Amino acid sequence: EQLLRQPQLKPKPPEPQFDIEEFNFMPEKYKIDFTYQPLGHPIETIQVNGRTESRYQNGDKMIEYKNQVKRIICRDGTIYTRLTNGDVSKKFADGAEAYFFDQSRAIQLTLPDNVIHSLFSNGQKEISYPNNEKITVFPDQSVQYKKPNGDYQINYSNGKSVTCINGIITEQ
Repeated sequence: EQLLRQPQLKPKPPEPQFDIEEFNFMPEKYKIDFTYQPLGHPIETIQVNGRTESRYQNGDKMIEYKNQVKRIICRDGTIYTRLTNGDVSKKFADGAEAYFFDQSRAIQLTLPDNVIHSLFSNGQKEISYPNNEKITVFPDQSVQYKKPNGDYQINYSNGKSVTCINGIITEQ
């Protein structure tokens, strides 16, 4: 009877030195849109202290200020603010806030726990944590993980990686 040879197992690679977890750049819970407008025509419009307040049938309220800033207060607690420079913010009922920077075309979402998710017009994505940790995905899909103490790991899209811990740089 012929014995089957088991293939040689390669040694297991060392564990990563960074605690890398799955992450979403824009959590699905938050619908990031900056174009919302109340539907239909206002059912009531009044002037209050130099601003115009309009109420809509669906319960939304739009306030237009003297400086041309517009604020839409939705019945679900969401608040949109459109600034004259083209920037738009969207505050969610739970305290999260999305912001669109018109000039740079960047989007930033600040969650209630102060984790900041950013998308840039060149495709770069970042997550910044309150403890100053940061994850950056570059347009070429290389990923950098940066710790508050300056340690970092970069996983390049070509499969190579660089790690810097306590100022010692290692390449793989």
